[in-house]
Amino acid sequence: MHSESITRFLERKVVLTGKYITQVPDGYIYVDNTRGLIVVVNAIAHKILQLLGHGEMCVNDLILAFQDQYHFQDKQLVVDIVKFLEEAGRCGIVRFTD
Repeated sequence: MHSESITRFLERKVVLTGKYITQVPDGYIYVDNTRGLIVVVNAIAHKILQLLGHGEMCVNDLILAFQDQYHFQDKQLVVDIVKFLEEAGRCGIVRFTD
């Protein structure tokens, strides 16, 4: 998590999109500076992310799970978070491990 390349990736993402994700002890934090949002993705959501990472859950299922878990009324926010987490996972920022 603390490698220079990941730091550069995060800085670039913030510059380009105002969004980034960081790991915290109980999960992850998704930050969207363009909307003034800080969303904590907790351990339960982390398990959902593991399922997604192992190919056991598709993105649409994950979106529904997020909406159910956090009772979000703003579906676009959920979509943004999921897509961002998915992208971060591909870049090695979110690691799908047990």
